[in-house]
Amino acid sequence: IVAVMGNQTERRELEAQLRQAQKLEAVGRLAGGVAHDFNNMLSVILGQTEEILDSLDEADPRRSELEEIRQAAQRSTDLTRQLLSFARRQTINPQPVELGSHVSDSLRMLRRLIPENTVICFSPPEKPLAVLIDPAQFNQAVTNLVLNARDAIERTGSITISLTEVELTAPLVGVPMSVPGGAWVQLRVEDTGKGIPADQLDKIFEPFFTTKETGKGTGLGLATVYGIVTQNQGFVQVSSRPGQGTTFDLFFPRIDTTPIQEILTIRPRRSTKEIMKEISETRVAPGSAILIAEDEEANLRLTARILTRAGYKVYSASSPGAAIELFSAHRDEIVLLLTDVIMPEMNGMDLFLRLQTDAAELACVFMSGYTADIISSQGLDEHQVRFLAKPFSREDLLRTVHEALPSSARSPIAVP
Repeated sequence: IVAVMGNQTERRELEAQLRQAQKLEAVGRLAGGVAHDFNNMLSVILGQTEEILDSLDEADPRRSELEEIRQAAQRSTDLTRQLLSFARRQTINPQPVELGSHVSDSLRMLRRLIPENTVICFSPPEKPLAVLIDPAQFNQAVTNLVLNARDAIERTGSITISLTEVELTAPLVGVPMSVPGGAWVQLRVEDTGKGIPADQLDKIFEPFFTTKETGKGTGLGLATVYGIVTQNQGFVQVSSRPGQGTTFDLFFPRIDTTPIQEILTIRPRRSTKEIMKEISETRVAPGSAILIAEDEEANLRLTARILTRAGYKVYSASSPGAAIELFSAHRDEIVLLLTDVIMPEMNGMDLFLRLQTDAAELACVFMSGYTADIISSQGLDEHQVRFLAKPFSREDLLRTVHEALPSSARSPIAVP
C-alpha cells in the first residue's frame, strides 16, 4: 500500500511539472512572437530617429525631443530582449566559461547595489567549475537573482551564493522541473527574505508575474532567468518558506576544465569606434553590391537608405521571389545577402541556401526580431554568415555589413 501511494504521489508531481512546463512553453511562444513583431516596429522607430538626428545641427532645439524618443525606444528594446530570453529566442554565443571567476566579477558590480543592511557572501569553489554558456547571459541570470533576493529582504538579512559540483544518479524532483541524472554545476542563490507563498511558487517564472508593489518590478526578472537557463541546456529549481527566505538552484551541464587556460581565453572583440574608423577609410569596390530581402516595407526602405548613404550599391527585394529574380539579373555584382529570417514564401535560411548554389562565396547577414533555430542548426561557416538582431542602430548595421563583406569588395580610400 505504501509503495502504491508513493508511486501515485510521484506521478501526480510529474504530471504537475509537465503541465507547468507546457504552460511556460506556450507563454514563451506567445512572448517570442510578440517580441518579434514589436522589434520590427522598434527598428523603424530607432532607425528613423537616428536618421533625423544626423540631419540636425548640434544646436537644434528639436534634438532633445528626438533623444527622448530614442531613449524610450531603447528601453522598449531592453524589455523585448527580456521577453526573448524567456522565450529562448535570444541570440546567444555559448562558450566554455569558468563560473567562479564570472560570479566574482559580477559581484564586484552588484555589491554597489546592495544596501548596508544586507550581507552578500560568496566563497569561490576550491577548483575551477566550467560550463558551456553565453557569458553575458550567465551574468544576467546572476544579476537578476541577486537583485531579486535584495528586494525580498525587508530589514536586515543575507544573500549567500555558492557553486558546487553535483553528480546525480537519479532525477532530482523540484519546482518547477526535475533535474535529470548526470554531472552538473549547481549555482545556488539563497536569501533570508520574506519568502514566497506556496500557492505562488509555480507562477514566479511566468512573464509579468510579480509579488512586488506596483511600479517596483516588471515581472520579467525571473522569467528571464528561466529562459536563459533552459536555452543553455540547464534546469532551475526554487524552494521557499514564507518569513524565512528563498533558494534558487540553477543546474548547468559540467564540462572538462583542462586546459583551463583555453577556457579563460576569449578573443577580444574590436570596438565599434575601431570599426567605424575602418569604414570611413574604405569604400565599396566597384562592381560590388548588396541584396536586401525584407518583407517589412518600412524596414526595407530604411535599411536601403542607410546603406546607400554609406556608399553601398543596393538592390532591394520585398519578398524571397523578388530577391531570387534580382540575384539572377545581377549575380556578378552581388557579394552579400542581407535578409530577414521570417518571410512569406520561404525563410531567410532557405533563400540563402538557394542563392548559394549559384554563388558559393556569397556572404550573408541574417536579421530578425529573434534568432530562429533554422540558423543555428545548419552548421554554417561563421566567417560567411552573421546575425543582426532587431532592432539595430545605424552603427550596428554598418558595422555588421562591413565585417561580413569579403575583402575583395573593399577598397582603401586613396589619400591625396
